[in-house]
Amino acid sequence: MINSLKKYTTFGNIRNVSSLFTAANTTICSNVYSKRFYDLEAGDLKKGMLIEHKGKLLEAQKVEHQKVAMRGGFILADFKNTIDGTKTNIKFRSAETLEGVDLERRFYSFVETKKDGSIVFKDLDDEDADEFIVSSKESKSLGVYSHYLELFNQEESKFNFMDWNGKVVDFRGPTEIQLVVQSVTDLQNANVLGFANGRTCRSPSHIKEIGTKVLVRLPEEIYITKV
Repeated sequence: MINSLKKYTTFGNIRNVSSLFTAANTTICSNVYSKRFYDLEAGDLKKGMLIEHKGKLLEAQKVEHQKVAMRGGFILADFKNTIDGTKTNIKFRSAETLEGVDLERRFYSFVETKKDGSIVFKDLDDEDADEFIVSSKESKSLGVYSHYLELFNQEESKFNFMDWNGKVVDFRGPTEIQLVVQSVTDLQNANVLGFANGRTCRSPSHIKEIGTKVLVRLPEEIYITKV
């Protein structure tokens, strides 16, 4: 880069110097963001697409196209904040440029839960990648899976999610888990089974013995069958 600048140091070529810096900076930015951000015309927005708006990552839930005579078109869209789950409604001009976001879904294995409550994952697609750490305050982004991580068979279980600025987006894990019944509460037509992690699920009334192994569907926490 320095050698390239030497031939542009005369006053007459000052514009060329500026152009060189601009080109270099554009390349750097492109390397960082090319896989994540792109220009999206509002009129092309569809349900399920992600945009970054005012520092928030929003997922389009519903998109309605509106036409106003002599004023061009508009879209009225319902969005869900992918981080905190809040919902909002925003109106854009159809020709307006939005910042679309294309996140990569990656696979991880669970490593440990630290004493401070933070949860550690290892990237299965890149052995050299740093561990991904979810703070205790953000563990709710894992949904009910945060309660079951240590009960899965760690060698066989894989989890996947997308990463936005170090935050978990759309966490997914195995849809079934085998658990040992720790307690049984009798109801009129069913039982409530308690497990080692403090979670519960309803079961048929014939499941009565502590120590029974059962299969539970996640993330719904629904009893499937006795193992």
